[in-house]
Amino acid sequence: MQLCICYCVFIFNGMLALSIGSLLPFIREARGLDYTLSGILVSLHSVGNLISSFFAGAFAVKLGRKKSILMFNACYAIIPVKDFAVGKSKKVGANYGFFKEPLFYLVIVSLFFYLCAEQGVIGWLVTYFKDTGLLEGGVSQMMASIQWIMILAGRLTTVWLSTKVKKENFLSFMGAGLVVFFILLIFSRTTALIVLGIMGFGFSMAGIYPTIVSCAGNMIQKYPLAWSFILTSASIGSIAMPAIIGKIAETAGIYSGMSSVAVVVIIDFICILALVTYIKRAKKEQ
Repeated sequence: MQLCICYCVFIFNGMLALSIGSLLPFIREARGLDYTLSGILVSLHSVGNLISSFFAGAFAVKLGRKKSILMFNACYAIIPVKDFAVGKSKKVGANYGFFKEPLFYLVIVSLFFYLCAEQGVIGWLVTYFKDTGLLEGGVSQMMASIQWIMILAGRLTTVWLSTKVKKENFLSFMGAGLVVFFILLIFSRTTALIVLGIMGFGFSMAGIYPTIVSCAGNMIQKYPLAWSFILTSASIGSIAMPAIIGKIAETAGIYSGMSSVAVVVIIDFICILALVTYIKRAKKEQ
């Protein structure tokens, strides 16, 4: 029963996240928004995530997890029911020693640029296809669904591979896939290659976030407040990138706006390689 409730919560959460990119073209058309304002609109969604992620983590330390869950989810009853079902009520003392950990900063920058790419693509993908004329409106909407299907498939694969492949090697592979498939996506002009790019990009996205978080698992367990700072800092990327894409699109066109994500995924790959190198070195020193 508890597991079913958890599944239902995340299904609803995924539906809400997907709706942002799908609804943006209709909102732009109905309200006459330019690319800059549209980017700010997508960014505001992440502003809410940023605020709640920081204070929820801080309140969990001070008040306990159950009370903080109730505070932030009073209007969304199914989530506190789910979290109460797993019995999270432990209070944890604050410890700021993680600021001295290099791993803390490597995890932040890796997640920061990943979330830049994720939110940028999720928020602008349908609009990009529609406004460039690469795909028709109905087909553009389908591309968003295909992306999320591949994310789901990728996350299931991640669970399976986590017991068979070292997470450092898996993370490097997914980071490389993110770069390769996004470049394929942005340079493709045929439906078949676009679909291939979206499928590969979605599949590669799936394993990066949870694997990076698992790399910081011991540090988060040692310093519970570290996760609040990591999530808050990294979430700034998901706020900034949609607005940046919108601004670039307003001045240079939507293609240029989406192309800026290519720079982000390359930087993220570099950050991932630095994280993997640090983890491997730390293991050798133990």
